[in-house]
Amino acid sequence: PGEIVNTGLWKYSRHPNYFGEVSFWWGLWLFGVASDPASALWTLAGPVAMTGLFLFISVPMLDKRSLERRPGYAEHRRRVSALIPWFPKRA
Repeated sequence: PGEIVNTGLWKYSRHPNYFGEVSFWWGLWLFGVASDPASALWTLAGPVAMTGLFLFISVPMLDKRSLERRPGYAEHRRRVSALIPWFPKRA
């Protein structure tokens, strides 16, 4: 408890669970567009809103809390992608 997780998916993303959730919403949108291409524009609101909520509310809130509670989190934050899994930057 209280330690930074940096193994498995968390080695590549600080919030891989959020990435999964955002991917789910974009996947739903793609299925909707495939079934009715005319609805592409107005149905875009759902995945855009969810992506925005995660990027601009959930991730910053958790990062702020982790910065306060976990020594070394600032360095971890600098190296590891917030949402999209990617190779960590070198120390």
